[in-house]
Amino acid sequence: MTYPKFVRSFKGYALILRILLDKPMTLPELTQTLDTDPSGLRTMFAQFRARRLVHVHSWVKDVQGRTFVACWAAFDGQDASIPNTKRGKPGRERPTPVKRNRTELTAFCTMLECLQEPCTYHMLVEQTGVTYGVINRCIRFMRELRLVHIGAWDRTLARAPTAMFKLGDKRNADRPKPETREQSIQKWNEIKRVKRESARMMKALAGQMKRLPTAGSYGFREVQ
Repeated sequence: MTYPKFVRSFKGYALILRILLDKPMTLPELTQTLDTDPSGLRTMFAQFRARRLVHVHSWVKDVQGRTFVACWAAFDGQDASIPNTKRGKPGRERPTPVKRNRTELTAFCTMLECLQEPCTYHMLVEQTGVTYGVINRCIRFMRELRLVHIGAWDRTLARAPTAMFKLGDKRNADRPKPETREQSIQKWNEIKRVKRESARMMKALAGQMKRLPTAGSYGFREVQ
């Protein structure tokens, strides 16, 4: 299977997680699979690991058979312990430090954290600061990869229910029937009633507020 070369993007990050869900891989194997830069993947995985989006599934010998390299799996999990050296001493891992957080990678990690609970497109836009179009295309791609599903439906404002997406390869929630015209009118009348009551309360509170002293009472020179 050939993969498109958009690794450093929302779609690329989602694709990497899908690959690691199907089969844990080392960074050299993933580099060869994606035909991308290995140094970029090391930096990416350092931030992924810090946000607990990947974990060490196991340790395997490298091509030369000299040292152990981490075999990565997607999402949170218990990191495997690094094997002992030939002399029987405990092995030491040398993780790549997170020197600089990539903006789009931080936004993608934030989106996945939000998707642990059902979220609409607009909720994800507010939480990540990313445009609606980017979120829309990413969610569509993640649905194709079976990374997210429709976890619930929101009927707060619109008459037609709005899909709420959640992480996981599960069955989509059943779409509820749209509201009838009578139900929609009743809901909006209730919203207007609450707004009118809130406006009356604010007006009453404003009438009870004490008048602030003049600037001269504080020792300031009043403007003539």
